Amino acid sequence: MGEKKQLSPSIKTLLPQRSEQAGGAERPRPAAKPAAKPAARPAGPAKENRLVRWWNETESELKKVVWPSRKEWTNLTLAVIAATVATGVFLGLVDFVFERLILFLTAR
Repeated sequence: MGEKKQLSPSIKTLLPQRSEQAGGAERPRPAAKPAAKPAARPAGPAKENRLVRWWNETESELKKVVWPSRKEWTNLTLAVIAATVATGVFLGLVDFVFERLILFLTAR
């Protein structure tokens, strides 16, 4: 564990040397050049190509989906409807109990 891994020569050349890190005077940097603006391209064809590519990729992904059978679809739909009705009934009962409680407490 006392051994240190030696860096490869290519990495050593990328790292700053100790003499550069030792607080010596910094070399002046050249002034930054203004960035050249890229030539304007027509927006029509690029957007159309992106839209067509998106549609083709979407269609491809939908073909990979394993769709449920009609029986599975029906059972899952009924389960969702039953859960929704049960939740509604439960919340209705809670609302009714709290309403009666508030009426009882305020009817002095």
